[in-house]
Amino acid sequence: MLAIAMKSSELCDPKCWIWTVRRVPALVEAEVPMDQEERAELVTRIFARITSKLEDAAADAMEGQSKEANEREQIARAERIETSARDIQLMAEAAAAILRQACQSARKRGSDSNSVQI
Repeated sequence: MLAIAMKSSELCDPKCWIWTVRRVPALVEAEVPMDQEERAELVTRIFARITSKLEDAAADAMEGQSKEANEREQIARAERIETSARDIQLMAEAAAAILRQACQSARKRGSDSNSVQI
């Protein structure tokens, strides 16, 4: 269920993506089954999206260093960075929840949690 949502074409729409990522911790807590390949793909996509958001925020921050920018532009820029930071936090929490579940599942199976593959 989770993997299907993350593989859909809605990944291109940031609003849908964030909505889906917000559901991840609840789905993980409910122990929605995910095989190793699905989990690895999902975590990879989350980290790729985090990287993209960080790059966008960094570019906005660099543009904000211009002394010629007016206050309205600076406010809009700061708000975009703030929104990106919230999105990044949600995605990081989702990735952490998925990886915690993988470790817990491995422990239940008697595997060494230090060698858990995502």
